[in-house]
Amino acid sequence: MRTMAFAWIFLPLVSCGGSGGGSGAGAPGTGPGPTPGPGPVIEQTCSDQQGPVRLECYFPQKAEAPAGRWPVTVELEVGESYTYTMVDDQTRTLRLLSTDRVFSTSGGLWSNDVTVWATVTVEVSGPGLDAVTATLPVAFFQRPRIIHDLRILVEMSREFNDGNLRDGGETEKAARFFVSDGRYTMTHVSSYRYPIPTLLWQESARFYTHYQALQGSMDGGLYHHGGFDQGMPLGTPVHSWVGGTVDSVSGHGYGGTPLIYPADDGKPWADNLVLHLDRVDVSVGQRVEPGDPLGVSGMASWPHLHWPASFYAPALAEWYVAQNDPVKLSYVMHWLVAGPFDGGLDTDPLVGETAAAPRAGDTTSEGLTWKTWDNMVPGIVFVGESVDPYPNSGWAVVRGNHSDKGAYLCVYVDSDTTQDGVLRIGHSDPVKAWWNGQLVADNRESIPIPDFESSPTMIVDRFQIPVRLEQGLNRLLIKTVNQGELPWQIAARISDSAGNGLPGVRYTTTLP
Repeated sequence: MRTMAFAWIFLPLVSCGGSGGGSGAGAPGTGPGPTPGPGPVIEQTCSDQQGPVRLECYFPQKAEAPAGRWPVTVELEVGESYTYTMVDDQTRTLRLLSTDRVFSTSGGLWSNDVTVWATVTVEVSGPGLDAVTATLPVAFFQRPRIIHDLRILVEMSREFNDGNLRDGGETEKAARFFVSDGRYTMTHVSSYRYPIPTLLWQESARFYTHYQALQGSMDGGLYHHGGFDQGMPLGTPVHSWVGGTVDSVSGHGYGGTPLIYPADDGKPWADNLVLHLDRVDVSVGQRVEPGDPLGVSGMASWPHLHWPASFYAPALAEWYVAQNDPVKLSYVMHWLVAGPFDGGLDTDPLVGETAAAPRAGDTTSEGLTWKTWDNMVPGIVFVGESVDPYPNSGWAVVRGNHSDKGAYLCVYVDSDTTQDGVLRIGHSDPVKAWWNGQLVADNRESIPIPDFESSPTMIVDRFQIPVRLEQGLNRLLIKTVNQGELPWQIAARISDSAGNGLPGVRYTTTLP
């Protein structure tokens, strides 16, 4: 259990980049503070949007997919192809070239090797288009890739196995894909609602992803988890994500499990239920609309909801952004990250933290390489995943989540004018922050978890630091050290004094 180390250091606000003044930097607040009203949405764009292979970008949201369109499930053997018809009747052909188990580890509960990281190599072509080859990760909480406007999520491959999955989740062929038109949202967003509207993205004790490697409870061995677990404090309100009729309310899966079937989207019954509600507030035969209350979250060994299929990860991201909440969308979505490194908060592996102005691909004299981390949507960052060689695979978690290691996160804040703002930081572990090279926060505390079932692991916007935004690029550098327990989290945003987004402000990881 973490212990509280009360060592807040309050730093006087100094001019950031040449001028300005103020007071009271680094002070702990009581959380988000006043409820913000409508305000501007801070601009930010996804990384890796150039070239023929792009990461899916959920924010800002794309044009809405036509009603009734869901990704098509496709299974292919090596050498086989599938031709998909886009919304405008153009076609794209997906061909599976190979599958590969990149890394596995022994110690499975069924005495098998457990896959940690697997990939597939595909080729995408179309009329008048050059064929593009790409190697894509399999399973987990990965964002889909878009090649020639074809969205591809690799749900499973035969290389990804353990004794429980029996050859890649019983795929009939070498790999299973979800494919759709990447110029549009994956779902008809208007037909759905984000089911946990009171929480920030990833505001949870932890999360486990589709076929992630987990620590077993019997002998400490590893196994794969078939589904998407979304952690949250016990008793969090849960709303219906889809319209339909409540077919049943069972106690299956440690807690209430409302099944919405038939659902308006026509999906199979197994795709329209959620497990582990502590209290269910709907009854069999009741009609529910998207956004109607279903009950409150419960727990099964830890407090979370369980979604039965891997498509819920990207679908939830879309529905989260569709809330169009300017406060939730004001958190930094993508960062430059470097780590993990040895040493505490006072070590300087950058050999000059105050002057650090990294670019993706830069390597420090201590051997740290900066890379871009895109958080899917604005919200909380799981730091251990961002610096792990196998992100969101569970490998960081089962090895202690880089216990006692440190990491840097950097983002550039571009402002149209010189203006005053508030830097709001939430964190689970000790943190330092520099604004334009000047230390503005030095907070030597970890958030304790006195009641694992109901307490948050970090307080969003806990520290509210007045800063001066100079016209042009401003630099935010954060250093955090994991004190040895799950999770390891950071969230940051720029706002006005009331918590609203600032006008004329953009986040970027790119220097001119």
